[in-house]
Amino acid sequence: SSHDALDDILESITGTGIFGFTSDARIEFMNTGAELLTGIAGADAVGRRMVAVEDPRGGAAPLRTIAAGPPACDLDHTRAQVALQPSVLEFDFLRPDGQIRRLSVTVNLRRGQAGPAAGFLALAVD
Repeated sequence: SSHDALDDILESITGTGIFGFTSDARIEFMNTGAELLTGIAGADAVGRRMVAVEDPRGGAAPLRTIAAGPPACDLDHTRAQVALQPSVLEFDFLRPDGQIRRLSVTVNLRRGQAGPAAGFLALAVD
């Protein structure tokens, strides 16, 4: 089916992390590239919010998954911003294994078939 073909394509992209988020910033999917960049298995992240938590000492931002609580950003502001054009974020990322990576993340608004915003799509590279 075309859905299976799309899944195969997304999983074949290992040099770019592809994340799908719901409109309330919960992870819907992560491709293999996203798992390799973050060191977090997609199965462990789906349904959770993924946030970058700033180190108060000015170090790297560990990426964590949280089951509840507010997202790390003002979602209404983010929706309005990415509706006009994709937003690019750059930060140092601390993986669970202690490795630090500089990530560039492009965030786009993802629309549903009916047209309204359905969530966000993020593409990450190091």
